[in-house]
Amino acid sequence: MYKNILAEMARRGLTKSDVAKAISCSEATFRQKIRGKQDFKVSEINALLSLFGNLQFEYLFSTEANV
Repeated sequence: MYKNILAEMARRGLTKSDVAKAISCSEATFRQKIRGKQDFKVSEINALLSLFGNLQFEYLFSTEANV
């Protein structure tokens, strides 16, 4: 699970639906991706990095919480 993505969403008041729209996928697909059940595409990773103010990839996609 990508807990840092969830933490950054909470900091910015974004819902899973908001982020799913930003990366052009369904909310159900985003949930699968955030749980590690599906891989993020490169375009989705770039969209997330942009959405969250160009945070470091290593931080955002760490599987250990660094909040």
